[in-house]
Amino acid sequence: MSDLPARPHVLITAGGTSEAIDDVRTLSNRSTGRLGVALALEAHARGIRVTLVGAAGLADRAERLPEGVRFVPFTDTASLRRALEAHLDPAPDAVWMAAAVADYVPRVHAGKLPSTAEHLVIEAERNDKLLPWIVSRVGGGRVIGFKLLSGVPTARLLEVAEAQRAALGLRATVANDLSQLGEGAHPAWWVEAAGARPILGPRSETASALLDAWHPPDAKRAIVGPGRLRHRAALQDPSGVHPPPRPWTRLALDGADASRPEVVLGDDNALWGLGGAWDVARWQAAGPGALFVHGQVVATRAGSGWRLHTEDTGWIEAHAAALGDLAHLEGPTAGWADRGWVQREDGAWVAPWHRQDARPAASVLVIDVSRGDVLLGMRKKPPLRWSLPGGRGEPDEDAASTALRELREETGLVLCDGASAPRWTFFLGGQPGAPLWRLQVVVVPTLGAGAVTETEELAPAWMSIDAALHLDNLAPTVRHVLRDVIAHRARGGTWDALRQPTA
Repeated sequence: MSDLPARPHVLITAGGTSEAIDDVRTLSNRSTGRLGVALALEAHARGIRVTLVGAAGLADRAERLPEGVRFVPFTDTASLRRALEAHLDPAPDAVWMAAAVADYVPRVHAGKLPSTAEHLVIEAERNDKLLPWIVSRVGGGRVIGFKLLSGVPTARLLEVAEAQRAALGLRATVANDLSQLGEGAHPAWWVEAAGARPILGPRSETASALLDAWHPPDAKRAIVGPGRLRHRAALQDPSGVHPPPRPWTRLALDGADASRPEVVLGDDNALWGLGGAWDVARWQAAGPGALFVHGQVVATRAGSGWRLHTEDTGWIEAHAAALGDLAHLEGPTAGWADRGWVQREDGAWVAPWHRQDARPAASVLVIDVSRGDVLLGMRKKPPLRWSLPGGRGEPDEDAASTALRELREETGLVLCDGASAPRWTFFLGGQPGAPLWRLQVVVVPTLGAGAVTETEELAPAWMSIDAALHLDNLAPTVRHVLRDVIAHRARGGTWDALRQPTA
């Protein structure tokens, strides 16, 4: 009998109901069900058991769904309720109620209504809401509701979504504005008790971000793959690494024991599987002396040096800095050039932070020391993500001068007290034909959150560090900076000490 935890199970509804008017005509809505299908595909890819209760119009797509995704069709509200009754016991770990259910049900006419009249009047009655009934069956904490409005201010959309969530005690409500949805694009808001956060991107990325926001309350991810945990490999200060390494525990493994599951922990000690390295053969081929990061084999020991694999150069760069010894590369090397590495004539690769052609840029982390809030802004030009105020440096400017000038231009906030030196340095861009930027980040503590103004470049907002780290579209460099601030404070460091560079 397996000791592995049971896989979580989710039920996802998708598509719109179609209510009969007569034997021929129906009353329906514009729901395509594509987000629900994207959620089902992403959940299945993560090893979650999926029941997709979909509108009959999705039946042709159901034939292309992966084996293991159970498809249950519905047509009208009554058949949707019957389908739910059959699959809500036992209660799934989550019910994603993405289907668009008719608010009104027509009074059905036998046969076909004549088409000769100049005007047709259809009588309809208010339809019973399915969401409260679902909550009564499985509990609100297992239910994710959906709220769609069209052409309303964001504040109104979030107000309506939160009202739905709070009234029914839902785990969360996903809020959409129909006027913002496009072909492939599906921006949304994840609204939960802790607050609301925006999710931007194409439909598949939105589905992935929504599942990231949801944490099964009673389910753990399946752990697969052989390997024995020998010791943790400490990573040296990665502040110069481009891009910063993701926040996973780094593990060094020796040997391969197929009878024992490998445990990988996140930085919050959450239990995770092995990411994309679920292929046991890949583990076995790595052999003794392999270095793993979140299940990915990134390096194998070769004599006194290391042979680095290039499937994910973000990891490779982190470990190149940590190991300090690059023997040779194995696999395609295009990704290195795409991240600013340059190959010399002798075949060795020069890291971005050793190049001499980097252009200066700077940004500023403004911290309200009375509350611990930080000033971030949503970029209004691609890439659309939350960033620190900042931009390119001008001639004869140091990093602090650049950062404070950009702060004033992008937010209207004027601060005279700059940082003595940059605390973090990142190297961005640098791929063939594109400039390499040396981004330096300075810190300015303030007493009180000053008033800020939206500009053509940035929509600024004050928020707690915890709220910022929950933003799905937070710039990777900013995520690294904020995590470092948390670690600094946990060690007893003062706000003012953040003005100094790291050792």
